[in-house]
Amino acid sequence: MNKLSVFFVASTAAFALAGCATPFDHKTGTYVAPETIAGFKKGTTTREDVVAALGQPPEKKEVMGKEVWTYPYMNLPANPYAKKTQETTVVEFDRNGKLTSAYKAGAVPGKSGNPMLDAVGM
Repeated sequence: MNKLSVFFVASTAAFALAGCATPFDHKTGTYVAPETIAGFKKGTTTREDVVAALGQPPEKKEVMGKEVWTYPYMNLPANPYAKKTQETTVVEFDRNGKLTSAYKAGAVPGKSGNPMLDAVGM
C-alpha cells in the first residue's frame, strides 16, 4: 500500500468512529431509560419502588404539596463533534407517597455534579 492509501483508510476509520462512545466520555448523574419511566404507574408506584429502580435522588423538594425528586444526567463526549446529552428526570409524589408523574426535562444549568463544569455554567 502506498502512503496515500494508508492515509485514506485511516481517515475513513476515524470519521466512522467519530460518533461512537469512548472510555474518555465524561458522564455524571443517573441515566434513566425511557422504558424505566414507562414502567412507573401513576397512583401505584411508591417512593420505595423508585428508589429500588433509580437509587436515592440527589435532590428532593416540596413544591405545592408534592414531593419532587430530580435525577440529573449529563454525557459530555470526548469527541468535540459528538452531541452532548444533558437532561433531568423528574419524579413527583403525592402526600401519601404515590407517584403522580414522572418525566424528562431539560437540564438545570450549573447543576451537573461536576464542580469544573458548574463553574463555567455547563
